[in-house]
Amino acid sequence: MLFCLAVVAGAFCSCQPLRRPPKPNAHSHRPDPMIDHITRSTPLVLLLACASAGADPPPVMFRGNPEHTGVSTARFFSGQGGVKWQLRTDGAVRSSPAVTDTRVFVGSGDGGLYALDRTDGRVVWRFDAGGAVDASPAVANGIVVAATLEGRIFAVEESSGGIRWSLQTGAALPVNTSPAGGWDLWASSPVIVGSTVVIGAPDGGVYSLDLATGKQHWRTQTNGRVRATPSVHDGTVVVGSWGGRVYALDLSTGAERWVHRTEGDTLDSKKFGFDRRAVQSSAAIVNGSVYVGSRDGAIYALDEATGKRRWRVSHRGSWVIGSPAVHAGKVFVGSSAVRRTAGRADGRTGGRADGRTGGSGSR
Repeated sequence: MLFCLAVVAGAFCSCQPLRRPPKPNAHSHRPDPMIDHITRSTPLVLLLACASAGADPPPVMFRGNPEHTGVSTARFFSGQGGVKWQLRTDGAVRSSPAVTDTRVFVGSGDGGLYALDRTDGRVVWRFDAGGAVDASPAVANGIVVAATLEGRIFAVEESSGGIRWSLQTGAALPVNTSPAGGWDLWASSPVIVGSTVVIGAPDGGVYSLDLATGKQHWRTQTNGRVRATPSVHDGTVVVGSWGGRVYALDLSTGAERWVHRTEGDTLDSKKFGFDRRAVQSSAAIVNGSVYVGSRDGAIYALDEATGKRRWRVSHRGSWVIGSPAVHAGKVFVGSSAVRRTAGRADGRTGGRADGRTGGSGSR
């Protein structure tokens, strides 16, 4: 089965690759696992990035910055240019591309990490990772870091694809309910801060590694698989686990600063027949608040310093696994339900800011 990566010319100029939320099920409140989406040869549209000036460009990574704000200041193109090129791989492309001035780096379910020529889509090199590369790559200092769904974290040379280092993490922790509770489609993606890589793993660990060598600085255990991408701000790492908890860790040591237990932490997914615990959404950190979604059907706002809940907006059972974007005091997030595929919440109170119905807020 073939899957493809497509570039649309003149669509949007952004250096922040974004991840799609699951396709909703129109006939049920149960989240749909996107089976139709991932078993067809569906193009993944790459929104080309604008080249930025400067001798030392910042790292290119999932959602553009360590705080994962989901906001770009790049300009829109006028008009629509159509498909410029596309590349077909032999697996599902769930990785968000990382785009530099000359290259596009993207993973595939066929086990390959690809480096493509940004101009024409030509394969410059392909690294065989030995498993589905469902994490979004990060690029910094001539190094590309990525991970497989099975828990291999690795780094290769940006120019050649030659291996720099590799770490195989431990055995994956159990899913919250089976078989309907799996739907384990995305790996945690690396976030780069200075010379440090922070990433989650299916063994429940959050890892801090040296960018150049892969040497482990620290590892902190959580209570579930870590499929969210860690967010980092002001020396604090924030990440959710499949156990229904959000962790704040010290960037230097990995020590816990606080742990927030979502309502999903109290739910037995087996009673629902599908997962109601996992925090797969990658948090956004803005102005002292942490915004993160959960499979318990809600988006949360937490105090960045203490982890205390500021508000919770329910999507009435629909998964919120998309990563929030925060701008001008508003929080934008999608869910898996048809009637509430997107919404805006006031960043201070959680009240609906778009006039739509369906969500309900609580403290």
